[in-house]
Amino acid sequence: MTGVQTCALTIYWIARLPIFALAGITVTGEVQQTNAVTLKANILPRLTGSFFTVDLQQTRQIFQQLPWTRLAVVEREFPNRLRVHIEEHRPVAFWGAQGDERLLNSHGEIFEPNLGELETDDLPRLSGPDNQSVQVLKVYEQIQASFVAMGQPIALLELSPRGSWRVRTKKGA
Repeated sequence: MTGVQTCALTIYWIARLPIFALAGITVTGEVQQTNAVTLKANILPRLTGSFFTVDLQQTRQIFQQLPWTRLAVVEREFPNRLRVHIEEHRPVAFWGAQGDERLLNSHGEIFEPNLGELETDDLPRLSGPDNQSVQVLKVYEQIQASFVAMGQPIALLELSPRGSWRVRTKKGA
């Protein structure tokens, strides 16, 4: 056996020692919708490998598949933990036609959470072509204060596919 092969086998043996088996995950960030039960049920069964062999890119993608997770950053924490910083979606409006269960976050991104976990259902409904969600949110943010000042907060702001706008207030105007 050559020196290179011996070195490779030694590294492989060390990486598989029980001390380097993943023992836990530390989650940071302003996390309200994602809890320990959700993580244990959805993340832990899908993780494979040890501290040295776990695929951080794949682990990040697994975290980002959670309904409320917008971004996840995954790092190793020596000797046997992962540290994950989660940024959750912050819903500002319902998105799409009435009955559509999608939400729009504060960045104008459309996402599909479990609506049973939504803390408020008093959000306005914004609508338009999906690729125009950022523009619709910007217009809403620009005009909302004026409508509130008149005592008429916006309930619906809609951009048609042909570019026309429609506004309905909570009082029906």
